[in-house]
Amino acid sequence: MVKIFIVLILFTGTSHSIAQIKRIDTDAIKSWLRLETYEISNNGNYVWYRYGSEMIGSTLVLCDLKNGSTHKFDKVSYSKFADNNQYLIFIRNAELNILSLNGGARQTVNNVSPVGYYTTGNWISYNKNDTLYIRNLITGKEKEYILAKSLIFDKSGSLALLKFPNYLKLVDLINQTEKVLTYGHIGTISFDDDGHQVAFLVEKNDTLSIGYYHVGLKNGMYKSINPIVGLQDAYVALNSPLTFSQDGNYLFFNVKAKDGIQNKDSVITAQVDIWNYKDIFLQSQQIIDLSTYKDRTYQAVIATKFTNSKVIQIENDSFELSFPPGNKFAIRNNVFNRSELYWNNVKIPSYQLLSFKTNEICILPINGSCATNIMLSPNEMFVTWFDQYEGAYYSYEISSKKVTEIGADVKHFLVERTMNRTYPIHYGIGGWLKGDESLLIYDKYDSWKVDPRGRKKSCNINKYYGRNNNIEFRLVKSYNEGERKYINRSEILETGFHCDKKNNVFAKADLTQKRLSFFEPKIPGTYYNPIVSEYPIKRSKDKELFILSFQTDSFAPNVCVTTDFKTYNILSDIHPEKQYKWLTAELVNWNIDNNKLGTGILYKPSDFDSLKKYPVIFNYYEYRSYERYKFLAPALSSGELNIPWYVNNGYLVFVPDIFFRVGSTAEDILKTITSAVQILSRRCYIDTSKLGLQGHSFGGFETNLIIANSNLFAAAQESAGIVDPVSWYGDVGFGGRSHAAQYEVGQSNFGATPWDNVDVYLKNSPILKAKDISTPLLIMHNNLDDAVSFKQALQMFTALRRLCKPTWLLQYDGEDHTINQTDNKLDFTIRQQQFFDFYLKDAKKPVWMIESIPASQKGIRSGLSYSL
Repeated sequence: MVKIFIVLILFTGTSHSIAQIKRIDTDAIKSWLRLETYEISNNGNYVWYRYGSEMIGSTLVLCDLKNGSTHKFDKVSYSKFADNNQYLIFIRNAELNILSLNGGARQTVNNVSPVGYYTTGNWISYNKNDTLYIRNLITGKEKEYILAKSLIFDKSGSLALLKFPNYLKLVDLINQTEKVLTYGHIGTISFDDDGHQVAFLVEKNDTLSIGYYHVGLKNGMYKSINPIVGLQDAYVALNSPLTFSQDGNYLFFNVKAKDGIQNKDSVITAQVDIWNYKDIFLQSQQIIDLSTYKDRTYQAVIATKFTNSKVIQIENDSFELSFPPGNKFAIRNNVFNRSELYWNNVKIPSYQLLSFKTNEICILPINGSCATNIMLSPNEMFVTWFDQYEGAYYSYEISSKKVTEIGADVKHFLVERTMNRTYPIHYGIGGWLKGDESLLIYDKYDSWKVDPRGRKKSCNINKYYGRNNNIEFRLVKSYNEGERKYINRSEILETGFHCDKKNNVFAKADLTQKRLSFFEPKIPGTYYNPIVSEYPIKRSKDKELFILSFQTDSFAPNVCVTTDFKTYNILSDIHPEKQYKWLTAELVNWNIDNNKLGTGILYKPSDFDSLKKYPVIFNYYEYRSYERYKFLAPALSSGELNIPWYVNNGYLVFVPDIFFRVGSTAEDILKTITSAVQILSRRCYIDTSKLGLQGHSFGGFETNLIIANSNLFAAAQESAGIVDPVSWYGDVGFGGRSHAAQYEVGQSNFGATPWDNVDVYLKNSPILKAKDISTPLLIMHNNLDDAVSFKQALQMFTALRRLCKPTWLLQYDGEDHTINQTDNKLDFTIRQQQFFDFYLKDAKKPVWMIESIPASQKGIRSGLSYSL
């Protein structure tokens, strides 16, 4: 274990690196080492982590935090600490390993099944040769169950349910007793949270039913639930999930509608689709969804006491769940078209509160046309929602039926008003306090403790520290809530993002507002920020010791532990970037105009020489500056620009934040890009004659807008971008849905229909300015693209071809909005770089850019070679 602090590690060599600096290529990508996952033991004395690559597989490293020792095992596919802090369980190839943490003795079992191993408490199970084994980790004794297919343990690790081909067995691991619960074909099985109740699906005589067993009763209790009672033309769905409510009083399961007999009228042909302006969903969407609807299931619930209880069908063809059900209630809404809600009044959402006890339905006083984030509080005393039009949160007290605007006394906006959207987006709810006493809601920077009844004054638990220092704080839910639905700590942990510096900070806030502790790590970087990194933060169960990851632009993600969120002990040593010419990131700020500050990231090679001239590729989407301390791993391109690949090959890459007002999409994008070019051109190492553009999807649309309105760039590559807003507005995609919302209220942000404001569509239409385009363009767009039609690429390509302007179009068979097949990604990565190398680095022109590759030569000639 490398037991030193980050401040030292950043300047030391690593065991995974070598002195020779190599070029990033496909072999580098295959062998690139990545941190995969990690865990800390309950007592905080041990940590394991796994890292690996496509080429070598996964390696497991066990760290003893007490003495600093480490143990390494290769080819590991699964690993987990036993709950008792005494063992590490892992699978190596087909070998089960049980490693003692006290002394290092290791037991192994060969040829175990690649799936089906579980561990809880002092027990582990595994499958081998059609036999299931349950082993006691303490004594080493095990029992075999021939032909058992699978099992589940209860949470306490004292009971196990075993599925056999024709029966279900309950095993009491403590008292060493066994009981066959039922015979028949067994489907889904489940324990409640306390391990007192068991539910399972069983098929007998071609009839599927739900079985129930109560473990806690003296002689137990078995009951077969008749699922027909209370249902209308439905039956229990095969492989339905079975879930107990948290208090164990109710059982949730899924039902499937029976196939009804439909009477045909005078049908002349079945080859016609009938589109009606009153359709809730377009025919195109309905047709695509048909296969899904055929297998659709609906949630139902029944009380586990079963005394005169009937099944309540929560969902059906007309109603669906709005929020996960609780112990007493479920919130549901009528089925409506969410993407068209801003204009389509054919079906306005209505929300209902359904009582499991009485089966009564209460219509909730929610304005369905503008409500989002409908939630049921943990103790089920309130229903809350956000009103998009009013930009406010509301609560409905179930007992009094009173509606209250919550957080009305918060002086700062609780909605995002700087995003490129027509309607405000709320910052969100952080969580509820125990007993539904209050809840935490976010403004841009801080968390507010708010009374759901609106009686108590709202208080800023961060004491405005976030607002005063331009830091966005958000709760660390895994720490503050654990497995509960509410915040169970008086002092909460928050992760913070510094909007100016772009680094990660932490805070602990006292919910009584008596104390705020702020922690800024000594080395700036990303430690735990879900927006930037997928790596979690975990706390040991028995002590205040946290495991998380650390990364920067030039430091690959590595595992670290901390107790104070100021200093961090790095445990892993994963640094593939040290083998290559890597990159550094510089935050660049400039004035776009008098009212707006621009922000972007300039990526430069680690051997950057300010006396040289560098080509620069601009790469963008919307906001990207939060990636200042994100480590970008090399990869083949699926349509975007891989920044490490290009920096390693002699380019600078600039990633600006893109901001635009409603109806001013092209104008504001151009202001951002042209002002960025002006500020960068003042740097002597920028070759302003060798500037490139690259964007994918919405970034492709931005690329098309820029080249249609500017001649600053020597080359542009766009992937799956829009070129004609008018035709795309009337098209469908994303599963047959209308694109209208994208322009009226969505990402493109035009704020109007074409007939209400034709000018905004015309001035934001790259195809109408094709004659003005002088930048050579490489297009990548696939004919199976369900997001942006391939016809958009054809429009631009045929227009530029007609104008005799240099343009190329790459279309990959079998690919959608992005490229997924490895060979296709490799091909595109090579062609994309050849294109940029020719125009921005004066490299040779490949054959495919010089001469036609006929359709008859597809799969025979690639044209990737260079002419003599």
